[in-house]
Amino acid sequence: SPESLILEAENHIAHLGCMKKLKDIQQQVITLRMHEGSGGAEVAKELGVNEGNVATILNRAKAALKACLLE
Repeated sequence: SPESLILEAENHIAHLGCMKKLKDIQQQVITLRMHEGSGGAEVAKELGVNEGNVATILNRAKAALKACLLE
């Protein structure tokens, strides 16, 4: 329905706005892990950090996105 398309577009715009508020490394990890489906080891290698850091960055980024989207 047109209403659901509008709601989906509004949610997408809100998500993009919140993504822009994240630190660059958080944006990169979210993009690689969640949007492109890269594995933790692959992301770690590409960004020059260890896998533990990737997991921490991802968790903090997800928490920041959730908080932003709930504003």
